Amino acid sequence: PGFENIASKMVWEGFAADSLSLDEVEVDYDLKKISTYIWDGKASYAIKGIKGKEGEVVFEISNFKGDYFLDYNDNDLTTGGKLAFDLFSDSEITIEDASVKLEANKLDAQGYEEFMTTYTQTVYSAMDSFAAVAEGETDEMTEAMEQQMMAAGMQMMTAYEKFLKKDLELKISSLKATLPEGEIKGKLTLKLLKDTTFAQLMPVAAQPDLALDFISIDSELSFPAELGQGTPMLEAPLFPGMETGMFAKKGSDYVH
Repeated sequence: PGFENIASKMVWEGFAADSLSLDEVEVDYDLKKISTYIWDGKASYAIKGIKGKEGEVVFEISNFKGDYFLDYNDNDLTTGGKLAFDLFSDSEITIEDASVKLEANKLDAQGYEEFMTTYTQTVYSAMDSFAAVAEGETDEMTEAMEQQMMAAGMQMMTAYEKFLKKDLELKISSLKATLPEGEIKGKLTLKLLKDTTFAQLMPVAAQPDLALDFISIDSELSFPAELGQGTPMLEAPLFPGMETGMFAKKGSDYVH
């Protein structure tokens, strides 16, 4: 029962309303069902123009594009995507030629399914609670809902922990954006060196150098120094033994 493979390409001329308009929307996807929450394949979308208004703020985005992929291999998942646009502008800021790629490698497939099951159950339960409170709010109902949300938070923490397996890799690449002050460029790769729990990671908040016992980090980032004005901690060492902070000033940029 149900679909095992879905593929489609749709083009929509968009719509215009008082507070939002979309111009030329295109969606393309080709997916194969592995399980309820795992669909192997890729999808993409593109919107030629977006114009909107929120209060007194008017914004515009041109050539907004996104793509997504998921590759299932035995019990591992690789998933990610890219977001990009040619221009974003409003009354306060202009950003041009912006893009970023996000990728997660070696995701435990069983852990992902268990996470999605927990997440779905938590969302539906929260919606039921909100609906009950909205119909007739009492102090007892509000307190019960708060307790339920705390319990749900603990359940989600347990679900997230299933991802903390050796060789899990999170990547941000091809990060770039052009602002009036200059260009932002960067990349970041985090890789778990061993199976880990949140309890083991808690001391990292007090001693950041302990993170290197669990995670390998490869990162590069540069942005206009003008954006970091008034933030001295950018150049301040995080812990004893560091000669500089996370960033050093190089010409007109901060560089990591």
